[in-house]
Amino acid sequence: MSFMDETGEKGDEKPYHHGNLREALVDAALGILEREEAPLTLRAAAKAVGVSHTAPYNHFPDKEALLAAVAIRGFGKLEDKVETARTAAGADPAAQLAATGEAYIFFAVDHPALFRLMFGPRKQDGHSEEVRAAGLSAFEPLVRVMREGMEAGTFHEGDVQAAAVTAWSLVHGMAQLAIDRTDTLTPEDREGIAARFRASHAIMMQGLAPR
Repeated sequence: MSFMDETGEKGDEKPYHHGNLREALVDAALGILEREEAPLTLRAAAKAVGVSHTAPYNHFPDKEALLAAVAIRGFGKLEDKVETARTAAGADPAAQLAATGEAYIFFAVDHPALFRLMFGPRKQDGHSEEVRAAGLSAFEPLVRVMREGMEAGTFHEGDVQAAAVTAWSLVHGMAQLAIDRTDTLTPEDREGIAARFRASHAIMMQGLAPR
């Protein structure tokens, strides 16, 4: 790898050395994806970072590898948001379940293009296990809520994974419906989404109540 390959042509904004160019390219790709101003390509990411169009190939063999890295970053962001909501909700598992569900839905609302990439059809066959592992990690806070809720007697005892998948299906479906409705959501739209989720959550809680 030459210095020119990693940093680009003379006059580029700043040099990126081995070890941080990869993350800079993922940052740039995420920005391009979320702004939806242009197609997301390796060349576009290189241009945004300020390196030569060949520099990304030192870290990503093709566009699909870059997309996989962006999806993995997205799952990390989702996990952080959901876990933060769970922690902030206090010790009550029912409140945690409501908070994590709402956080999930509004992550999708605030990052629709990223959400679609994370859960949409993929061609990153060589990276599918890494993406899958990131997705499972993002699912873990919900599993934790269900497990602790059953142990505390807040939810009736049952299959933790099945209960978590049921709750996830509800919030994922509502998230997908929210971002498919319109590209621009007003504050009233957001409150409507939250209200519909709260109503659906109340119904789900009836099914989870101790028997």
